[in-house]
Amino acid sequence: MTTRHFSALAAALTLTAFLAAIAPAAMGATPIGGPREVPKDHVEAFVQAVDARGVPTGPAIAVGSDSGRPPVTTPPGGPRASLATRQSSGRSLQASGCYTAWVTRSRSGYFGETLWKYTHEKRYCWSSPRLTSIQSQAQACCTDPFWRFWGTVGTNGYFFGWSGDPHGGHYSFRQGRFDQAIGGQVISSAYPWIKLWVYGNGTFRYATDIS
Repeated sequence: MTTRHFSALAAALTLTAFLAAIAPAAMGATPIGGPREVPKDHVEAFVQAVDARGVPTGPAIAVGSDSGRPPVTTPPGGPRASLATRQSSGRSLQASGCYTAWVTRSRSGYFGETLWKYTHEKRYCWSSPRLTSIQSQAQACCTDPFWRFWGTVGTNGYFFGWSGDPHGGHYSFRQGRFDQAIGGQVISSAYPWIKLWVYGNGTFRYATDIS
């Protein structure tokens, strides 16, 4: 190869490298190896009045961070302050009734698309201060094509004493597993979990995180 040909090849390689470096920035994208936006996690919680068969008798009410009334006692293994924890609305305090409470944890991708959703739901009836009926379940939905739901991999539940009644409260735990795979190779996993505490006055609280 002559000196002239070698110089031309070197110049072409330099130009190619330069274009590769500036192309992402010119298109408004983040260069490879640069900082990237982390996928976002979302938490939603709702409570809805139902009859003894579980048929809704009122609208679903979103539970916000500033609503609710603290229970009389803290349940065993209660949520830590560092986790996403909430309480249900104080308007739910009634002598008796039935509610369905559910909490959904979801993750969205770089472009706002939903990657997966995991929901822990509990239907409960009470006659203050005792819980008279409990049904808990969990399910996933809206899974992105690159994610797979492997099922609920962790469960737990038990009654605990509250307001002088040994069945005044109930705790339940559900944890799901999602794997992200590309070309048949798992590149990441997520294990969202949700805890629900319900009480014999109709209120509930929850905690959720990803491990």
